[in-house]
Amino acid sequence: MAVSPFGALVAAARVTVTQRSAEPIFERELLAGSGEVVVLSGGAALGSAQVGMLEALAAAGVKPALLLGTSAGAINASFFASDPTLRGVRNLADIWMELTTRKVFGTTTHRAANLLRGRSGLSSPQGLREVIAENLPYYRIEDAPTPVGVVTTHLRTGTAVLHRSGSAVEILLASAAIPGVFPPVRLSPMSAPTRPGTHVDGGVRCMVPVEMALAQRPKRVWVLDVASAVKATRSYHPGSLDPVATGFAMALAAQADATEEAEHDTHVRVINLPMGAVRRLRSAMDFSRGKALYDAGRDEAERVLASVL
Repeated sequence: MAVSPFGALVAAARVTVTQRSAEPIFERELLAGSGEVVVLSGGAALGSAQVGMLEALAAAGVKPALLLGTSAGAINASFFASDPTLRGVRNLADIWMELTTRKVFGTTTHRAANLLRGRSGLSSPQGLREVIAENLPYYRIEDAPTPVGVVTTHLRTGTAVLHRSGSAVEILLASAAIPGVFPPVRLSPMSAPTRPGTHVDGGVRCMVPVEMALAQRPKRVWVLDVASAVKATRSYHPGSLDPVATGFAMALAAQADATEEAEHDTHVRVINLPMGAVRRLRSAMDFSRGKALYDAGRDEAERVLASVL
């Protein structure tokens, strides 16, 4: 039986506001190469800023041994893993510049119709599926040239799951399945050998997977966090009808201290590349400011890099 958009939000709320669920599911693996890990948060349309940050890191010669991402950050991590160079960043930027709210989330009319029909999400994931399937050059996560991990939330248990193998398209769709916006994704044992079952957006339980990165015993961790910038969008306010903003509000409130606590429990150097407010950004669903977000992310990253390298 399909879950309504409201039901999906309620289920996600139960996960985010109740006590901590089972420990996250992930494997600890010995890092090769540089020992550097890049962590990318969720952020919907603000993922464009992460691409600018990746450009700054690539230009500075940072070569990740592992990329970990949630939701939009997982998509960016997966694409960057295929070519972690300036050329790869610019190809990814071209994809982001062509995205529109209509392409990713559909029209307002379609979302309203899905709500009235009781569909399990306001939007169809077909547009996002096409973007990923047509542009990602590998089929399974374990085939990425640079190791990459994608975070989802197992809906029944509320457990954060880090996938290092499985179907790249299906797991990325699950990682970006914002409750109430996109329908939950059923992952088969073949698609997700780490934890099959029904999954939703990784940000419900683990918006910024720093703890998972630190568990890999890295030499340095770079955190590309754009999720906090969602608070600066015009639709982020109590009672907002923007389901993306509502979902982020729940997740950020529940996880406000998680990243800070994880960083305090390690001697690994963690470098945060935060994202501030972007003028005239209406919503986390607003893809019209892609270039401005890209530039802002790059400029912020360059500012931080100048002080740490």
